[in-house]
Amino acid sequence: MGVGWFARSSTFRAGGHRWHIQLYPDGCSKHCAGSTSAFLVCVLGLGERHAPEVRTRFSLNVLPQKEQEQEGRPEARSDKLTDFPVKDGIFSPTADNKEFDYGYPVFFHNSKLVPSKHLDDDGCLTVRCVLTVVKNKKTTRVRVKKSAVVAPPPKPDLQEQLARMLKDGEGADVTFSVGGRLFPAHKCLLAARSPVFRAKLFGPTKEDSSTRCVQIDDVEPAIFEALLHFLYTDCMTEEYKEGETENLQHLLVAADRFGVDRLRVLCEGRLCNSINKRSVATTLVLAEQHGCKALRKACIKFMARSRATLRAVSETEGYSHLVASCPNLVLEILSVVEKHFFRYKHP
Repeated sequence: MGVGWFARSSTFRAGGHRWHIQLYPDGCSKHCAGSTSAFLVCVLGLGERHAPEVRTRFSLNVLPQKEQEQEGRPEARSDKLTDFPVKDGIFSPTADNKEFDYGYPVFFHNSKLVPSKHLDDDGCLTVRCVLTVVKNKKTTRVRVKKSAVVAPPPKPDLQEQLARMLKDGEGADVTFSVGGRLFPAHKCLLAARSPVFRAKLFGPTKEDSSTRCVQIDDVEPAIFEALLHFLYTDCMTEEYKEGETENLQHLLVAADRFGVDRLRVLCEGRLCNSINKRSVATTLVLAEQHGCKALRKACIKFMARSRATLRAVSETEGYSHLVASCPNLVLEILSVVEKHFFRYKHP
């Protein structure tokens, strides 16, 4: 056809405007000779003197023949003659220029056209146009009434208020006797936080309603106090931070006993970060007895990291307790140590 000659698609409508595609098989100018050029054109209607800018997002690409059959094949991407991403375009048709185009002076090099891949049985090339017309958002001026300046609300203090209620004992309707110490508390709050307390205070096995004092055995007063503090505030006190292994061990047992799962998991996590040679054996027994899988795994990994570590742990009192109460765990640790040693001795 020659440079500058083009074929035009039928006109279609999108976003309230008329469009067509122009394809130059021999290039739109001498600088594009040997290539095919392709442009998307926005056209003014008859009688229109001017039109506003038309903002779009569009892409033009050659649609390979039998495209659906090519999906899933690793060589399908190489069959594509073009692979242009979506691009932004602003079309500005005017009275002097009845149409305004936007596209690709070098759509593809003609030497790369493979008839068997890109042309149909009639020798036609299919160009896919993906077009989105972006509408301009209208801005509306809103008159805002002046209002009085309001100070920001105070920060949430529910935890502090509940902690104060526990400490003061105001409104308490039950008292717990633990190791000679008395702890006033509130039935409804404890029942909402612990299924064990709910059954103990309101269930079929609840304490005699004629007495307001409930005896709690096998728990240290300080541990029970920490448990109550968590039930009221959902926070742990400083005495149970990482490194306070013995305190954390006792609090984990209490949390498991009274069904406070969040507290049990928090204690388990802090114990995982507090493992040492002196306490690892007792912590492992605790993890085994209370189903703490992450803590159990961390203890075994610590003890089995070397024979020297295991030898040092075996000299502690906790290890004797471990051997007596959980002999199968000892065998498991020795097995892990042997596998670890064998792997490094025989790479």
